Parts: sequence; structure tokens; C-alpha cells
Amino acid sequence: MPAVVMLVLFSKDIIYAWTGNQTTASCTGSIVAVMAIGTGVHGLAHVPWGLQLAHGWTRLGCGLTIASIILFAPLIIVLTHQYGAFGGATAWALVNIFNLLSNQLLMHRRILKGEMRRWFLVDVGRPAAIAILVAGLGRVIIRDSPSRLRLLIELIIVATGTLLVTAIVVPGSRYWLKSHLAIWRRKKAGAGVKSASAENSLR
Repeated sequence: MPAVVMLVLFSKDIIYAWTGNQTTASCTGSIVAVMAIGTGVHGLAHVPWGLQLAHGWTRLGCGLTIASIILFAPLIIVLTHQYGAFGGATAWALVNIFNLLSNQLLMHRRILKGEMRRWFLVDVGRPAAIAILVAGLGRVIIRDSPSRLRLLIELIIVATGTLLVTAIVVPGSRYWLKSHLAIWRRKKAGAGVKSASAENSLR
């Protein structure tokens, strides 16, 4: 989620920091932003798909994939003809949004009944809101940077801050961080004890 939000809010800045070409950044920024939304939604769809595979239910995913292909083919032709590359990116985003929403609506009638609202609001909505809040604050602060190097440093700071704050807020990643921090502290304490024992032995 932090990566998607960064690509949406800072698409032009990221492309400029990468290529050094302001024209390229201006022409492709909106395309990258929409593509990021579509790819992010596509990534989220892997979660329910994995659950369905674990449940031994493959028919829903196969059916939605076929439906997405049928929808995507005419949609990308029409939108690309009307709006060029931006239209093609929009078709990608719309098809993935359709796939995710349809998947969730149909899946939760059979698996994890009553959990769909929590998945959207808590598991997806909370990290999305936090990422948008932190990165949005960075967007307000960062304006026209005098150099690519300074812009790159600012982007790294905002991206790191967005990732860390989002990880701390989300219960699962917060637990992961705490457990690994506890393991690191135990290893450090164990190394300290071994070092002291070795020093006493030498004495």
C-alpha cells in the first residue's frame, strides 16, 4: 500500500528523479499513477485467491479471470482509442477493481462469512488511509526541488516514513516488528554474556 500511494502521489517526481527529463515526467506521470492503482488492486486480489486455493475452490478464480479477459479486451481498445496510453492504463485499473470487488462479494458468501466488511475497512482501508495521510503530508511539504539529488533524498525520506508508520499501525506487521526486535535483543544479550564469559576466562 505505501508503494502504491507513493507512485500515485509522486509519480511525476519519481520519474523525473529517475530520468532527469521533465517532459517525460509530465507526459507519463498520470499513466504511472493509474497503472499503480491497477497493479496495487491486482496485488490485493492475490489474498482472496490464495484463500480460495487453500480451500480447494478454484472455480471462482477461473471464472473471474475469464470474465476479466472478456471485459478487458473491448475496454482497452475503446479507452486506448479515445485517450491513448492513459486510457489503456485506466482499462487495467478498472478491470482489476472489478475483479477484486466481484471476488470478495462472491467469496464471502461461502468462505469467512461476515468478514468482508472488516477486510475492506480494517485490513485494507486502515493501511491505505495511514499511507495516504503520511505521504500526503510529504506531498504538501515537497514542492519544486532545485536538484534531482535533493528530490531523490526527499522521496526516500517520505517513502521510508510512509512505510514505517503504516507498518506500525497495522497489527500484523507491528507484531512482526516487535517479535523480530525481541529476537534481536535476545541475540544481543546472549552475545554480551558470551563476550563477558570469554573475558573472564582470559583473566
